[in-house]
Parts: sequence; C-alpha cells; structure tokens
Amino acid sequence: MHHVGYVTASIAASIGEYAGATSLVWDGQITHDPLQMASVAFLRSDDERACSVELVEPAGHRSPVKRFLETGGGLHHICMEVIDLPAHIAASTAAGCTLVRVPLAAVAFGGRKVAWITTPTGQLIELLSCTA
Repeated sequence: MHHVGYVTASIAASIGEYAGATSLVWDGQITHDPLQMASVAFLRSDDERACSVELVEPAGHRSPVKRFLETGGGLHHICMEVIDLPAHIAASTAAGCTLVRVPLAAVAFGGRKVAWITTPTGQLIELLSCTA
C-alpha cells in the first residue's frame, strides 16, 4: 500500500491536525495537479516502507472530490503501488471492479500514471504505477 487519501476543504487548515494525529511529517509541499483537478500534500514517516497519508483538496468546482467533500470529506481512498498497471487493471475488472478513471500521468508522483477503480461494493482504489 502506498498511501491513504483524505479529502479536506483546506490542506493548510488541516495539515497540523493530521500531522499531530499520525506523528507523520509534512515536507511543506502542496502540489497542484490540473489533470486530477486537486491539490495534494503528503505526510510521511522516516521509514520509506511505511504508508503515507495524502491530503486532497478540490481545485475548482469541477473537481472529482468536490462532491465527496460536500458530503463531509474524510477517508476517500487507498492507493496501491503496482508493477504492471495495465495488467492490474485487467485483473481488477475481471474480478468485478469498475475502471472509473483511465491512467493519467500524476504530477505528485513525478509523472507516474495513476488509474482509479471502484470495487463491487463501491470502495475507491487508486492504482499507482511503479514506473513512469
């Protein structure tokens, strides 16, 4: 697992709460991703193998996370880092998941592609390619 994503109205206003609750460290960076229509910030551990916390703030009225925020925000998705993104998407869809966002390069991950699927029960999972 790469990270757990939380949707918040304001990264700047909530970063202290999440850092305090998790004892994770924020590097001071907020990244805007126009393709994802969101701004994100990561809280990380000193242990590179540990899961991170991503704070996601909608960027504009068309942002895919805006409606989620309007219903209260909070825990939004888990992100799995995968070696072969197309193969993982194929396996997930064969298992009954739905591809809801085709792979796109993500600014926050140095151009590595991310895709979004939902499970048969509606849980959102972000798939992050290990390579660009």
